Amino acid sequence: MPPRSPSVERYRQNQVHLAAVLSRDLVHLLRALFQPGSPGPSWQTVRTALAALIVSRRQQSIGLATAFYRAERLAAGIRTPFIPAVPGPLPEEQVLKTLDATGIGTFTRSLRAGATPEQAVDRTAVTLSGAASRLALDGGRAVVDESVQADDDAMGWVRVTDADPCPWCLMMASRGAVYHSAETAGKERNSHFIGDGDFKWHDHCGCAAVPVWDPDDPHLVHADELYDQWVKVTAGHSGPAAVNAWRRHWENKDPEASNG
Repeated sequence: MPPRSPSVERYRQNQVHLAAVLSRDLVHLLRALFQPGSPGPSWQTVRTALAALIVSRRQQSIGLATAFYRAERLAAGIRTPFIPAVPGPLPEEQVLKTLDATGIGTFTRSLRAGATPEQAVDRTAVTLSGAASRLALDGGRAVVDESVQADDDAMGWVRVTDADPCPWCLMMASRGAVYHSAETAGKERNSHFIGDGDFKWHDHCGCAAVPVWDPDDPHLVHADELYDQWVKVTAGHSGPAAVNAWRRHWENKDPEASNG
């Protein structure tokens, strides 16, 4: 992993800490309000409380990202006036649909698979916390993405992983920067990957979106190194086969390799 500026790593860790606090509060609410013996009615109470919690934590994530963007812009020596973007609110339907799928849906599926009510609640807590954290942290990620698109002085943003990234996050990081202009270099590179768009984050993801102003930013260099590995590892493969080859490569690799 390339050296990170203290501000970048501090920002990423602050967002991860926010997700951890959200998960803690979510589990507390679930265990206090959800009644396995009466799942339907009690779930309605739980989902209302969790939806409000997600919205609150998302606003905190947005606040962290806004302050970070301003500070990084100044640190890059850019003094032109700019106000970071303010993402729109999460659609209520999206929040409730996600909560139902990962909450009562997980509980019901777990019981059908033979889990005890206690085991089913434990599994529900894990899936719920992952999905809720993603919804909340996407607020901060959206600040960076939307600000870069509106900021004429920004090159783009790059994905910065945690110290032990999964193969999927390494694949996303190897795409390089999401550039200010869709017509710049990232467009061609992204055509080699599955699916449209670059803004993909999984549940329990510890990555952050970081703005870039310098073409020699070390995170861009690291992304180029990852992309060179992607080309070599996936040679002769495409689509899901390429993704599987990449996954096998990292699963069989020395754990320190992704940090070097």
